[in-house]
Amino acid sequence: MLVAYNVNLDEVDAEVSKLAGTLVRSSGRLIKREDGKKMRIPGMLVKVQGMGVTLEGHGISQVSMNLLDVSSTPLHYAYEAVKSIAGDHGVEVCGSELVGLVPLSAMLESGTWYHDDAATADESELVAAAISGLGLDSLGEFDPANRIIEWTIGDE
Repeated sequence: MLVAYNVNLDEVDAEVSKLAGTLVRSSGRLIKREDGKKMRIPGMLVKVQGMGVTLEGHGISQVSMNLLDVSSTPLHYAYEAVKSIAGDHGVEVCGSELVGLVPLSAMLESGTWYHDDAATADESELVAAAISGLGLDSLGEFDPANRIIEWTIGDE
């Protein structure tokens, strides 16, 4: 299942966001020699499209990604990969955002990564850990009842 997911960076010009986008996306980056010969170096993450963009209204930039198969590349893999690249370049990650809906399984998997005692946590605690760990509420409230597919369907 495709999930549209953006990681926020505390930079205005999107220089590091653009670099991170090329490094994490599956297609990677194109390397060119002076003589014009080219080769493509694969990216870090599987089934991911990514690019860096400026989010002028918030004074930050984003690595905007389509996770083409969130079971192949979970949310926290994408978040932590971008965080690592940004940190290597002196830029802080300041949260993330989901565009649209997300499967419960994706939130539980990320919640398991971020929760201190995932083995004893219930579903809502794991979801809360994912929201906190991924910084999903950094640009505004993240209401899981309206953003998690299974929970949204359950309200009908």
